[in-house]
Amino acid sequence: MKLYCIFLTIFLLVSCSDDTITSKSLPNRIGKLFPERTVFQLNAKDLELLQRNEFREFVKIEPGEFLMGSPESEDGRNPNELQHRVILTIPYYISKLETTVDQWNRSNMKIKMYGEFEPSDEIKLVIQGFYNTLKNNNELLVKTEKKFLQHLASFSNNGQNEQLTDYRKIENILALWSNGNPSFRNNVSNFCSLDQPEITKKLRALIDYQKNLPVSNISYTQAVAYCHDRTEQAYRENLLPKDMVFRLPTEAEWEFACRAGNESPCGLGAGDSLSGLIANLDGSKRSYIFGKDLELINREALVPVGYPGFPSNNWGLYDMHGNVMEWCYDFYSDYSMEEITNPIGPIRGSTRVLRGGSWYRSAYECRSASRAKFEPSYRGSETGFRVVLGYPLR
Repeated sequence: MKLYCIFLTIFLLVSCSDDTITSKSLPNRIGKLFPERTVFQLNAKDLELLQRNEFREFVKIEPGEFLMGSPESEDGRNPNELQHRVILTIPYYISKLETTVDQWNRSNMKIKMYGEFEPSDEIKLVIQGFYNTLKNNNELLVKTEKKFLQHLASFSNNGQNEQLTDYRKIENILALWSNGNPSFRNNVSNFCSLDQPEITKKLRALIDYQKNLPVSNISYTQAVAYCHDRTEQAYRENLLPKDMVFRLPTEAEWEFACRAGNESPCGLGAGDSLSGLIANLDGSKRSYIFGKDLELINREALVPVGYPGFPSNNWGLYDMHGNVMEWCYDFYSDYSMEEITNPIGPIRGSTRVLRGGSWYRSAYECRSASRAKFEPSYRGSETGFRVVLGYPLR
């Protein structure tokens, strides 16, 4: 009985201590939930693993501290960007690029993302040439899937008015083209008034373009599932250092990497300008952009990651502003003015954080400090993600 009382007393003392995590104490103790690692220790074998091609897409982010959020004087600032000092003590690796359609489809995710797009008039002409040639060739018709023929018909003068396709169908067309007999290839080439090598080049370029778009219409839940799948696959192939996983960045990790040492509104160049000239965003009006770049550009669609002409930030990361909004690990919550170490957000909530703005948003919504939030199940043409390689968060 005496021993029982001693244990009970110890239990009550621990339960009532300042380290108890409750809904009231949580905001001031967010950093305590991060695994207590002060040294990022990798042995020679681990370092060798990280030099492999599979990890060339990642940039190592060293520990540091920065002012998270925005000053009250920043144009376009929102009240939820309360500026506060953040200290990150643990290095992590972050992808240079947003996760692409091709990366998503090469994973084991059950739902594949191909996207629909409207081909150029030149590609439509090639497709029509295929259809006109196939419909007069019974031997090829037997070997061709009916659904594929229906798709080709939709782009012919005799077909329906459907104008959208996806890159799987273009891959089917390229396979037919590559394996076609000389007569077939000549007929298509003559119809399109294009040389055969030029047709091959255009079809391959279109497929590559679509595969290298950032994957979109992705929910937070799907993004997390992708990270889990990629982690499991890498462990099966002995590719990951011990205890490291693929995951989403925390909101603090994301902003630290986006800023790349820059305290200005934008993480590109001097940080005082952001427009459609250097990022894929809605720059259709002067009031939508800021800085010295006055050219009004709005592409009105996603572009491939690392788009030609778009600069990286000082740490080699692309598309941190615009293209797709990127899911972060954290539940959304208001900031505190207190300094905090290794924050990972509250332990519970109803919405998750997204960062970086998108092709649909103004430059002000694509600033380094700009925050958005959606329910974890939300999917939209703006939502995507990039991957971090680091230690688990909880």
